Amino acid sequence: MNGADAARLLHRWAPVVTAAVVAADAALLATGAITGGQAVRLFLAAEVPLLCISAVALAVAVRAHHRRGDSLPSAVRRVAAQSPFAPAVRAELRSYRALWLWARRRCDLPPGAVPLHAGRGTVALPAAFAVATIVEVAVLDLLLPWLWLRIAVAALSLWSLLMLGGVVALGRTRPNYLLGGALVLRRSGRTVAALDLADIAAVVRRRRWSPTSPAVRGRRLILPNQDGTCLDIDLHAPVTAVLPAWTARGRGARHVDSVSLHLDDPALLAAAAHSAVPPADDGPTAPAGRLTAGPAAPADPGGNDGRRRGAPAAAT
Repeated sequence: MNGADAARLLHRWAPVVTAAVVAADAALLATGAITGGQAVRLFLAAEVPLLCISAVALAVAVRAHHRRGDSLPSAVRRVAAQSPFAPAVRAELRSYRALWLWARRRCDLPPGAVPLHAGRGTVALPAAFAVATIVEVAVLDLLLPWLWLRIAVAALSLWSLLMLGGVVALGRTRPNYLLGGALVLRRSGRTVAALDLADIAAVVRRRRWSPTSPAVRGRRLILPNQDGTCLDIDLHAPVTAVLPAWTARGRGARHVDSVSLHLDDPALLAAAAHSAVPPADDGPTAPAGRLTAGPAAPADPGGNDGRRRGAPAAAT
């Protein structure tokens, strides 16, 4: 390991050490093991040397990238992207931007794009969590004897509500969309896959109650809401899908040849696919863009048979 690699490794893990020091400091202070002044001195004793070492490591890593031909701003961005907290910071910034767009009732879409919203019914559960959080803050304000701890709990609760609102706002302001003969699928503010409408073999309305989080199962891409999916898309040829993930291990391109997703207006997608491909003669397989009612989804390994007990069959 050369000096540049060691510097990048130190820069990558320095924030983790800082978070561990802050957590330990707060725990000792909360339990009364140390006083406020001792907590400040402990923090400075651990963080000042680490800050100096991290600054040197950052300079060395940036210089190494710069010597390889990167511009100075590009080198800084490359080094900053190696931080373990970089994905979380980017996700938080996207959430704040989405909240701002949602407050202005705007969507982040290319010019001429037709949005395909999938937000129906997604506000009830976050609203319930928000009410529970507000009640929790009020109760803890009466129970906690320390003013500083009450302020910290209230601040953290407010931040969590902002993050929760940001998650909802991302789905509302960065929806799936149609543009130029293509269907672009997005999740958590990021593009997951782009489908050519001419490659769609069939669009079938089929209710699947699980899973309720984005996943790739076999060669099927699943983009549900909390009630699962309501539409299946079969493709003539496989496409590449990349699900959003905070860690490099969770990211990765997958090849899929079918998609299950939730849309508020499935007929809009079916009409677009139908106009992109000339209708074929009716046969065993539905023509591209023909919105049909499919059978109940087969049982999954978790024991869910694809329909809730007593739920009506999917409508045409």
